[in-house]
Amino acid sequence: MKRNYLHTVILGLPFLLLTGCSEGEPTEQAPNELVAVSLTVGINNLADTRVVNGKWEENDAIGLCMNFSGDTETANGVFNYNYKVIAASANGKLSPATATETAYFPADGSKVDFLAYHPYRAGSLTESFTLPVDVSLQPATDLLTARTNGHDRSLPAISLSFGHRLTKLVFTLKGSGIVSNDQLAGANLVIKGMSTKATCQLADGTITDAATPQDILVPLNAQGTAGEAIVLPRRAAQGISYVVTLADGNIYTAYMSASQELKAGTQNTFHLTLRPVPVTVSATVEPWKDGDESDLTSSVVVVTTSPETSAGIAGGTVMGIRGIGERGMDNAHYTYDGTDWQATVPLWWDTLGENADLYAWLPADEQNQPDGNHLLLWNIPTDQSEGYTVGDLLISHNVSNLPMGEPAALRFGHVLSSVTLELLPGIGFTADDLPRATLLLNAYPTQVTADIRTAALSNAETPADITPVKDGATFRVLLVPCTKAEGELMATVSLDGGIYPCRAKADGFSFLSGKHHTLRLTLNKTGVVMSGSVSPWEEGSDADFTIQ
Repeated sequence: MKRNYLHTVILGLPFLLLTGCSEGEPTEQAPNELVAVSLTVGINNLADTRVVNGKWEENDAIGLCMNFSGDTETANGVFNYNYKVIAASANGKLSPATATETAYFPADGSKVDFLAYHPYRAGSLTESFTLPVDVSLQPATDLLTARTNGHDRSLPAISLSFGHRLTKLVFTLKGSGIVSNDQLAGANLVIKGMSTKATCQLADGTITDAATPQDILVPLNAQGTAGEAIVLPRRAAQGISYVVTLADGNIYTAYMSASQELKAGTQNTFHLTLRPVPVTVSATVEPWKDGDESDLTSSVVVVTTSPETSAGIAGGTVMGIRGIGERGMDNAHYTYDGTDWQATVPLWWDTLGENADLYAWLPADEQNQPDGNHLLLWNIPTDQSEGYTVGDLLISHNVSNLPMGEPAALRFGHVLSSVTLELLPGIGFTADDLPRATLLLNAYPTQVTADIRTAALSNAETPADITPVKDGATFRVLLVPCTKAEGELMATVSLDGGIYPCRAKADGFSFLSGKHHTLRLTLNKTGVVMSGSVSPWEEGSDADFTIQ
């Protein structure tokens, strides 16, 4: 219930001369005289903060409530009265926006408490003295509150000292390396993962019930080098990131440390340096009030491979990676420098999100990427006389559900078939004859489709004769896995004008994915006898052949 003590002024009341009283001393009033509240406003830590340019501006509006001391009962109906700053100053003098919103002390001398907030919002304050807060749209307006207790009509001059209840973030951006400052013009900055709506408890100024996380677009200057945002205070926890998107579409992301707290009434300054490698962010906290200092870092996916995987790989070899996570999919390229894999087109965690699956292949060609179904079209050369490893294909699909920020250790496997063919002297030939021989593998597929998620191969096609690399009487070749059926021509040996065909036996012969086959050809004047074995890459089946 509201108790009102607004007594009617008696016209015949003698005029009282109040002389010799300072503002801070009690004054004597007639029992029925109306005593208006006289308000001035200031801000805590004024030297370190501002309403506008470090001072109150004319017509800045506050909302005022007057309750009986220690109670939530409104005194004299003073609930969400609108008072305005008379003139710009650091400590503004207030007057009621309208005569009907003049606040008067209780006539019986009861003590009262004052609750106030800025900026004033008609109809927003609830009867339980709470205010809704929404910072989803920037620039958002700061929220200040004040409380002072235990006043009465004997000292009508009231000073309200306001405190900031939200948190200011200040961003500076600069380029580094191949990212110039000129490229920042037209950039946008988004805060991800932060709550945008809450409730302010006017009784003590606390912010409660933070909810509704959504992207917050931070206004930047025309050069893209600076911006500010007013956000809700939050306790230290993970899940906040700052994402900068340049006009050319390149994206740079930093993750706020899980130990970083954004305290109410603090100004936090983040210096973002954009590089074509992981974003690095240093953070300092400047007053409004003292806050913590912290350093933030953001990283690309860190890629490592086992030593045996990288053995024999030439410097400059490019590896392709496709990442698929909770947020989306992206492709990247890493180049082998002879020791480590360096990102040329990085794979960013902010694009993938948590629980990422990584699929990699090498060598990679930016002009030949897996399609939307993760299928990679692969071709092997028909003339391998200068070297057969150029057409090799390795795939890694061992990394799944990778937590955000964890390094990715890729394990590659061969998916084609490696073959060594050894010529041995038989009837009518000597070992000295064999280096003069040539060998041709007949009608083998030269194109295949590889699923980078499983390393499974399909659609082996485009048959052609393949010339292997020759080393004396030994030949080496890389083949698309396939099967030669009974009677099919497998190879042709030519020596001193004679041509010796080799055909598959009754049960045929299969060149298997990821296997290294060793075939021994015994060359007779009457034909070729072939025996075969399989050795690592991975262990496989053996076979014998007779060629007539």
